[in-house]
Amino acid sequence: MNDKEVLITIRGQRLLIDVGYEASLGLYGEDFWKEVGSGLYEPPTFNFIDDVKREGFEDFIDVGAATGCMSLYASSIGLKVLAFEPQFKVFQALDRNLSLNIEAKKTIRAEFALVVGAKDVESLNQSFTPGASGPLSLDGLSSRAFTIQDILEWQPINSRTAIKIDIEGAEFPLFRNPETVNLLQIKHPRIYLALHPGFKNPLPNNAGALRKIFWRFGAVADIVSLYRSVRNKATIQNAINKKNVRIFGLLKGLLRDEKDFILIF
Repeated sequence: MNDKEVLITIRGQRLLIDVGYEASLGLYGEDFWKEVGSGLYEPPTFNFIDDVKREGFEDFIDVGAATGCMSLYASSIGLKVLAFEPQFKVFQALDRNLSLNIEAKKTIRAEFALVVGAKDVESLNQSFTPGASGPLSLDGLSSRAFTIQDILEWQPINSRTAIKIDIEGAEFPLFRNPETVNLLQIKHPRIYLALHPGFKNPLPNNAGALRKIFWRFGAVADIVSLYRSVRNKATIQNAINKKNVRIFGLLKGLLRDEKDFILIF
């Protein structure tokens, strides 16, 4: 094991991270964690975690936990965490980082598993997109899968639950099942949702003009489908400015590279 443990301070919380082990697996490493510690990495997501803690939420579900920056931070400020990561190498690094932070590990349950819209072949095939794999291989992908319904049923009955979903384009199928959306309306979670339209069919560098047009139509169709699924059940906010948005607000935000939104059920 290529150990190099460094102390990273995230918003006043001190965490040990094995950046050498991450780098040996071809993952994030020291430069990434320095960016996290500096406050430059995804500040709206960390703001969301701070907000839900301040508002009295007890549980944080991290769908797409990667090597643990959000899960570890959420735990360090007093939230109970359920973290999902489906890539084997990434999960190994997550588990290593958790093992270095004994107090945090006590309140974090990490699962090597996919989160899917439904347990059918189509949903499983859509649960990990080509845009998510990066330098890693599908060979290391977990065969275990849980639905949003499964996850919410694990939570205490009266718990206030926040969910972060950042799964590189596989988020859209999660909201296609009406039963899922109805359950979300009953459970009232607060969801931080990172949108990646088009990641399920990434454009090659040499794509022609016509293919680019069809790709953009497909990306817009993903957004419209998501909006139609949740529009009568949840308020949608732009995660940066906290303004309520509808379909054109979603599309406008994405054009500005503002991909993150908050769903308040």
